[in-house]
Amino acid sequence: KIDNDDLVSQIAARNENCSPETLHMDLERNQDDGVSCYAAENSNCSLETLKMVLERNQNDYVAEYAINNPNCSSELFKMFLERNKDDNVSFNIARSPNCPPELLKMVLERNNNDWVSQCAAKNPNCPPETLKMVLERNEGNRTSWVAVQNPNCPPEALQMVLEKNNDDNVSKDAAQNPNCPPKARLKWLQNTNQIGNYSEDDFNPNETNNDDLDELEKFL
Repeated sequence: KIDNDDLVSQIAARNENCSPETLHMDLERNQDDGVSCYAAENSNCSLETLKMVLERNQNDYVAEYAINNPNCSSELFKMFLERNKDDNVSFNIARSPNCPPELLKMVLERNNNDWVSQCAAKNPNCPPETLKMVLERNEGNRTSWVAVQNPNCPPEALQMVLEKNNDDNVSKDAAQNPNCPPKARLKWLQNTNQIGNYSEDDFNPNETNNDDLDELEKFL
């Protein structure tokens, strides 16, 4: 059993040959120290032990190491996220590549404009329909801004944002998303007076304002 938070004990807790039983005994101490952190991230740490750590409901370094353990399950992620706290552990779960789409949806359905929600909206696992749900709220907050930048954001959601004709950061990033329909992007540029309005009959490339061309190059 490891009793001291010294360098030798920390190395022992990180050792791939350290037994699950030893790691469990160390984490039973409930100490937020280096040994516990290394024990929590050790691949030999059992699911049962990780659950014991997370059930303490503590926003500490040990919990952060535990959720990054490859043995940590989506059920444990869900247990922690259901607390609905904007803390570091929840933040790291929401941005984890192992966080499943249904948990990201659960976070974003709360309509909280917090760091956890922003991480969920940015996560590559966030599904298109969930991102669309965020944008349909028409709130123009930071979570929406992150959502329009996600490569999973669907064309219809980006078009919906631009059709509001707002000249804000959410709209600007929606226009720059590769999934944005070109016609919707061009119409938004015209409606927000960022480029001139030209009909097909009147359009003459030699008379087009150079500033308009520069602006178009950014988006098209």
